[in-house]
Amino acid sequence: MVVKGTQYTTADPAYDLSQIQIQNDTTMQYGGSVKYQLKSGSALPAGLKLEGTKVVGTLADDAETTEAVFRITGRNGSATECKITFTVQEEGYKITDLTKELNVQQYTDIDLKGHSVVILPDPSDSKKVSIYPDDDHDGIADNGKALKIAGATSYDLSTRAIIGYADTTAPYEGVISLSICMVERLAVCTAQEVKQILQVPRRR
Repeated sequence: MVVKGTQYTTADPAYDLSQIQIQNDTTMQYGGSVKYQLKSGSALPAGLKLEGTKVVGTLADDAETTEAVFRITGRNGSATECKITFTVQEEGYKITDLTKELNVQQYTDIDLKGHSVVILPDPSDSKKVSIYPDDDHDGIADNGKALKIAGATSYDLSTRAIIGYADTTAPYEGVISLSICMVERLAVCTAQEVKQILQVPRRR
């Protein structure tokens, strides 16, 4: 999601294409740099542009939700396309930043504090996953900002517990959904894929 009135910069972009995992590519020693381009004929919402790997700018007043197609060329010269939908929200809409709101420390459990999330596997490391916000409970990440733990956007959860809501002094009255997308091969998790949604009962 992107919000009108927000200035997206290289330090805090609307989206960073470099977070897309690329497999079976060569290394810098044997190839050039990975190239990211907006496909010819495709467009970003009015006011946004691609600078390097990052989508930056400020949405125009007439900006609309747009599906942009990016062309990614690996170091070995092979290319693929990636579709990303930029859902435009009006000024004042709050986008969840899990890193700031959860403040998870390096060796602690994860208290979601009532937030719904999508958990996606790290295709470069089968032991790790990334966690994204899912405030609308549709099983699709609301934005490209993964929860960071000690600066990392993918992590091994085998030694951590995920708690939907840990504050016993102020019972949570909403619904928390946890969507888990498990893929054995590198793939895009789409709405058509079967999703496992765990409904956390309300605390009384």
